[in-house]
Amino acid sequence: MTDAIQRFRMKPVEIEAVRYEVHVRHDWDGASAVAEWCGGKFCPGAPGNFPQKPGYPHIELASGEWVDPGDWIVRGIDGKFSRCSPDVFELTHEPVGPA
Repeated sequence: MTDAIQRFRMKPVEIEAVRYEVHVRHDWDGASAVAEWCGGKFCPGAPGNFPQKPGYPHIELASGEWVDPGDWIVRGIDGKFSRCSPDVFELTHEPVGPA
């Protein structure tokens, strides 16, 4: 093998992100606004659609990823949206101010 394993540091870049938090069932206004921002699909909570939190609204991103309450939705440097679990987000990001 000619390629040695190397270490890398991520370049400092700023991203936009929002934490998708749902505190009550049928918080459709909040979920709808977040879905609109990220171009995702707002899905009213119906039993069976979202087994972790039945009855809670949820979001499907254009990539097909489902966003769970508490997850962060991140607009990357390429403009695409993805979900990031809260624990990974906290380890890799720090606030720099409003968008």
